[in-house]
Formats: sequence, C-alpha cells, structure tokens
Amino acid sequence: MTKVYEAVLQHAINNTLKETNKIELTNFLNQNTDMNITVGGLAINTMIRQAYNYYMKKKEYTNAYLILDTYRPEMYVWKVLNNYNLK
Repeated sequence: MTKVYEAVLQHAINNTLKETNKIELTNFLNQNTDMNITVGGLAINTMIRQAYNYYMKKKEYTNAYLILDTYRPEMYVWKVLNNYNLK
C-alpha cells in the first residue's frame, strides 16, 4: 500500500498549481500502480484518507496537509472545521 500512498502524494504534488479531482487521481492510480479502481467508486476516498493517515503517522505533516488540501475528503474537512479529533 505504500506505493499507492506515494502515488497519491505524487499526484497531489503534480497538481499543486492547477485544479484536479478524484477522477483524475483514480486514472493516475490505475496507470501508476497495480490497482484497478472504478471511477466514481468509494475506494478513492478510502485511498485518500489512508494516504493522509500514513503521512500523519510518519510525522510528514506537509505531505499529509497537501493531500488533504488537494482532494478535500469530506469527512476530514468536516473534522477540521469542527476541531474534531483526527485520530
């Protein structure tokens, strides 16, 4: 799964100056990993959250917040806005 998390981060880095969406991320992951994720499926939100958690646990906060800012998973945005515990 580490390769998937790195791919999520790489896509976020590649798109820091332009808008992107979860469909583009899904296509990127399908091309750059062994995964075959359905476009529009729930798996992409899970991948985003897992990548965020992976970098938070590694204390790579800049990478984690870049993922959060780029893809804005609805649950994490709600938690941040409401100062909810992110663990």
